[in-house]
Amino acid sequence: MAALLGESGFCVDVADYRAKKVNSKHKYDLIISHQIDFLQTLKLAKPGAVTLFLASGITHHAYNRNIQKRYSDLERRRKCRLSIRQRNTEFTPFAEQADMIVGFGNGYTLATWEEQYHKPVIAFNNYGFSETRFVRRVYDSGNLRSNFLFFASWHQVGKGLDLLLEIFPKHPTLHLFVCSSFKKESDFCRCFRKELFETVNIHPVGLLPVLSGKFYDIVEKCAFVISPTAAEGQSGAILQCMATGLVPVVSREAGIDTEDFGFMLENCTLEEIEKMILQVSQLPAERIADLSEKTRAVCEEKYSETAFRNRWREIIAEIQYNYLHQEQSRIPEEPA
Repeated sequence: MAALLGESGFCVDVADYRAKKVNSKHKYDLIISHQIDFLQTLKLAKPGAVTLFLASGITHHAYNRNIQKRYSDLERRRKCRLSIRQRNTEFTPFAEQADMIVGFGNGYTLATWEEQYHKPVIAFNNYGFSETRFVRRVYDSGNLRSNFLFFASWHQVGKGLDLLLEIFPKHPTLHLFVCSSFKKESDFCRCFRKELFETVNIHPVGLLPVLSGKFYDIVEKCAFVISPTAAEGQSGAILQCMATGLVPVVSREAGIDTEDFGFMLENCTLEEIEKMILQVSQLPAERIADLSEKTRAVCEEKYSETAFRNRWREIIAEIQYNYLHQEQSRIPEEPA
């Protein structure tokens, strides 16, 4: 983003989004900030400057609501009361005062911002790394159609791992490879000790470096990447797996339109997820191979670094033409 802004004629300063004070002697024509609860940045704006809130997920209100429901549902099902890993502040003055919101995601993701803040929202897509290797698999050998990859980092309940761990033990011919940082969430591991560590068709791999040899070893064993996540902007982890050719089975909250290449979970009930898992695992090998090719092609077209750069060139041009220059033209020149 910084390089593309420079390419468009801006002189760019960058500050960590966690900083509570930005030490700058400059005033800015354009401010893009991820600090939703912090207004100090607005003091750095020139008269007529354009301010954008940079969103990386659904609204904080929607996030908190979705996550709370997942934990409440888990407690009801298993009598496990776990600590909620993250709650987002619902004090959002920067988003309220910004001229517009720009964020990655699809129509579902960005609609949460439009509905709450009633201002222009500009969308762009997340992406997988350009060097990701497409893995061609033989789906009618080695039982690949029965193998699913759960690929995430932290917050296992928020990502929906608890739901998968209640489904896969019921179907011993189906395999789930769990590649996430579940080991750092001890209360989660206690709640699902038997499923995670004592179930033959569930493989607790742990956190994997993207594009590592072990990452590809797991990817080559699977046909699908599955994510019944409760709240995302647009999951980079899922897109990274899709770039290898894994067919996505994802919730609408993943922020990815599966179109004709993947499978969408509408409400993430246990019944719906289980039905979908069984359905896709019984697809003909030729059908899965075709879906894999389509998934990779869509990644190259829409969810690549090239697509990201092209979209941000459009966004910058739109801001310059429709907002920045018009605002500046109304500002009287200061006396010499």
